[in-house]
Amino acid sequence: MQTKNIRSANGSPITLFRDGSSEVKLYSTPREKNGVEYPGFSVAYYEGGVRTQKFFSKQDEAKTHAKNTLVRLVNGLTAAQDMRPVEIEESAMAREEFKSVGVGLLEGAKEYRRVHELLGGKGTVLEAVQYFLKSGVATLPKAKVLDVCRELVAAKKTDGLSQRHQDDLRLRCERFAEDFDVQITEVTTAQIEAWLRGIGAKPRNRNNYARAITTLFNFAKRSGYLPIDCASVAEHLTRAKNVAGATEIFTTEEISTGLDRLFRFKPEYIPFLALAAFSGVRTAELLRLTWGDIDLNGKIIEVAAEKSKTSLRRHIPIQPNLLKWLEPFSQRKGLVCPTAKIQRYVRRWLSKEIKNSDGTVEAGIPWHDNGLRHSYGSYRLPIVKSAAEIALEMGNSPAMIFRHYRELVKPAEAQKYWAIMPPAEYAKKMAVALAKLKAGEGKDEAE
Repeated sequence: MQTKNIRSANGSPITLFRDGSSEVKLYSTPREKNGVEYPGFSVAYYEGGVRTQKFFSKQDEAKTHAKNTLVRLVNGLTAAQDMRPVEIEESAMAREEFKSVGVGLLEGAKEYRRVHELLGGKGTVLEAVQYFLKSGVATLPKAKVLDVCRELVAAKKTDGLSQRHQDDLRLRCERFAEDFDVQITEVTTAQIEAWLRGIGAKPRNRNNYARAITTLFNFAKRSGYLPIDCASVAEHLTRAKNVAGATEIFTTEEISTGLDRLFRFKPEYIPFLALAAFSGVRTAELLRLTWGDIDLNGKIIEVAAEKSKTSLRRHIPIQPNLLKWLEPFSQRKGLVCPTAKIQRYVRRWLSKEIKNSDGTVEAGIPWHDNGLRHSYGSYRLPIVKSAAEIALEMGNSPAMIFRHYRELVKPAEAQKYWAIMPPAEYAKKMAVALAKLKAGEGKDEAE
């Protein structure tokens, strides 16, 4: 903007404001009233071929209006009749401020309004930007939720996490990633909690999802995709209240009948049922055990750290009745369980109705999920009377043992449970049965 003092044809002073081809003139136009002369000023300019002139009593106001009008003419703005001179000036200045960073006035105003709404009065835009820069988010590498999920599973595989846990973590995180196809930095706590409540999972399953998502976001922090010195959005997720139902266990008669049925029809499945019922080892752990882990002479079962759910090595004592059930298998090698689906097959054999050759019918035994492990804890506690000792055997906490198994079984019934022994002809008949199996006879139709 150029300013120049000139004179009119009659010699009156004029201040000329010019920018390119646009110009505005400020005249000195004193007025006389009742014989008294008063100072006066006018601003004149052409807009759309029409000359416009506005009068002021003060020179400063006239000069400000002249400058604002010139800026407006240069920028192609239409005059706003309801705007005060100061508002016009502020508008022009705002346009120049946004122009310096390559943003239009309207675009900048909209973005500021959106940021202000998101803050909700919790801070200023400047404070939000300063926090953003301090957190380091601006310099973090970009990564989508699914990409971080895949990196997490690959890392856990390298770390030696069991295949079962790898699969569980992968399935849960991938399901989450399907609904969050965004950068991991864009996900909020409110969005995660709304998602957890909306998947329709039962409390325990929902909490398992929450744990998997927390693991995912903690991994993202350690991998540099989220600020390392700030709590992640998944760090304090609300957990669903899980009201535990009654602990279901097998009766002494059901375990005895089940072992007898396997002895008659599927003797190779006896180790699974006997170990699960009389040692309390978890099914997933039992599938990893070999006969080398079972020391019948030392009467101890070793669950190595790499085979344990808790990744902690523990020893389980072999009870006298369990020893008798396992003795025919003392020469076996390799995995204890002949198939990874053994629990399904044992459940099928125990629960189905069997018709004998004499026409009699044996009713099936009802199956209880986790019932074999629960049975061990329930029947063992009245004998040992130490939750801490049983916790070491089962790989649990004493509080968990006490909460689930206390006073479920009376001592007299527990004595009967640990007295479940194989029949007198068991060792001899098992030797014959196992020899046939070794020769390739007796294949299960389910297999």
